[in-house]
Amino acid sequence: MSKKRFTDIDIWDKDWYMELKPVHKCLMKYIFDKCDAAGCWKPNWKLASTHINEKVCQDDLKFLPKDQYEILENGKIWIPDFIPFQYGQLSTKSPAHNPVFESIEKNNLSNRVSNRLLNRVSNTLMDKDKDIYKDKDKDKGIVKGMKNGFPILSDFNGLPELKIEASIEMVRISCKKDLTAEEVKSSWEVFKIQNLTGENYYASEEKVYSHFINWIKKQDFKNGTEAFNSSNGKRKLGTSAEREIAARKF
Repeated sequence: MSKKRFTDIDIWDKDWYMELKPVHKCLMKYIFDKCDAAGCWKPNWKLASTHINEKVCQDDLKFLPKDQYEILENGKIWIPDFIPFQYGQLSTKSPAHNPVFESIEKNNLSNRVSNRLLNRVSNTLMDKDKDIYKDKDKDKGIVKGMKNGFPILSDFNGLPELKIEASIEMVRISCKKDLTAEEVKSSWEVFKIQNLTGENYYASEEKVYSHFINWIKKQDFKNGTEAFNSSNGKRKLGTSAEREIAARKF
């Protein structure tokens, strides 16, 4: 069965690509075309040399920009921008994405892919909607303020939309689970109860959100928002969380 992929037609106008020698331009394109669904290529330099019609080897990688590839622990070459460019957002509900998740797990790329996609989501939202989110969050009073670096439950209200999107991406990649915004918001309420006790130090508000995003990917979600297992044991979400929050307030 033929394999078709998106190609970046603007690559020919990019300075880093224009500066490559023809053989290294071919090598970059060859790796992109021959890699698997997650952007991983198991080097076969003899075959690559035959296809490119010029001898290439591991040493030729040094002529490629360092941000265009990574050499993994297993020796494979990975293109970090491959997944965001080819798929945008991954979904566990899409059968076409199954090979991507399989390769991510096989090559131990969960954290790398998560961080890459999170940065992409964050940068996109910040560039397009920075002022909008700022105004919305300010109006909603999402952040009330930090008290000497030891925030308490009442210092934070709702979760900014940018952080909700980042959390959804993190769980999708790390746990192969598609969460809704409401599920993330419910988890945020539980996180606040567990961590914003005035005993844990955070250097900034952003550190609180970063902790939450890393925290949520470690949760073992089951049956939607009904329950999940964490390192602290099983905790109910939804109405149970609401009861606990109400109890804390009074």
